[in-house]
Amino acid sequence: MTTLLLPLLTLLPTFSPPSLATPLSLLLLHLSWTALVLSYPPLGLEILLSALARLLFYLVPALALLALNLYGLVPFPQLRRRPGRPRKNSGVWTEVGGRWRVLGVVVLNLAAEMLVQAALEWLGTEGVRWRSWVRVGKTFPGPWEVGRDLLLGAAGREILQYLIHRHLLHPYHATSLSRLHHTWSHSLPPTPLTPHYDHPAPYLLARFLPTYAPFLLLRPHLLTYLLFLALVSLLEAVSLSGLQGLPCGLDAVSRRCEAHWLGGGRRGFADLGVADWVAGTGPRPRSAEVGKGRSNGAL
Repeated sequence: MTTLLLPLLTLLPTFSPPSLATPLSLLLLHLSWTALVLSYPPLGLEILLSALARLLFYLVPALALLALNLYGLVPFPQLRRRPGRPRKNSGVWTEVGGRWRVLGVVVLNLAAEMLVQAALEWLGTEGVRWRSWVRVGKTFPGPWEVGRDLLLGAAGREILQYLIHRHLLHPYHATSLSRLHHTWSHSLPPTPLTPHYDHPAPYLLARFLPTYAPFLLLRPHLLTYLLFLALVSLLEAVSLSGLQGLPCGLDAVSRRCEAHWLGGGRRGFADLGVADWVAGTGPRPRSAEVGKGRSNGAL
C-alpha cells in the first residue's frame, strides 16, 4: 500500500508555495523511490521497471503512431520496388491479420529481452556470486555520474550496433544469421514496429546487446539505466515513423534509418550515424531522395 500511495503524494507540491515546491518534490520522490527499493528485490525491481520503460516509451508511442497512420495523419515511408521484382514476404504487413502477427512478434521479442536481462543479472549475483550489473540503491545518482554514464553508454551502443549490424547481419557474404535478419526484419516496410520485428537471434544481437552490454562495464545506477533505456526506446519508436521536422537531431536519425531500410541495408548501420560517418558507410548524398519515397497516404 505504501508503494501505491507515496507516488501520489508527489502531486502535493503542485498545491504548495513555489518556495517549497522543489524541496518537497525531491523529498517525496526520494521517499517513493526508497519505498520501491525496500518493497521489491533488486532483480525484480530492475526487470519490472525496465519492462515498464519499454512499454511506455516504445510500445505505446509505436502503437499510437500506427493508429495515426490508419487515419492518414502520419504517412510511413514507402519501399521502392523494381518493376517485376516484388519484395519477398512483403505481404506479411498488408495481408489479413499480418499486423497482429507483427505486433505479436514484437511483444515476444521484448519479453525475450527481459528474460535475457534477468538471466544475466541472476548469473552475476547468484551464478558467479560477484555483483549485479546495475546498482540498485536508495540514494540517487549525481548529475555528473548520470551524464557520464549516458554518454559512455551511447558511445558503446553506437560502436556495438555498427559492428554487429555491419559485420554480422549485413556481411559481404550471406550467412544463416544474416538471412534470418533479411527474411524477417527487412521483409517489412518501414514502420514504428519494424526495429523490433526480427528473428530472436539477430534481434537480441542487434537490439538488446548494444543497449545492455556497455552497462556491464559501467555498472550504473538503475535510474540512469532506465533513463537510457527510455531514450533509446523513444528513438526506436520514431526512427521509422515517417514523422518529419523532429527536434534534437531526431529528424536526421529518422532519415538515416529510413535510408537503411529503403536501400536494402547496404549503408547506415548505426542509429546515431557517428560510427557510419567515421567508417564512411553513411547514406550517400543522393540518398537524400529517400524523403521523396515517403507515402502521401496510409499503408
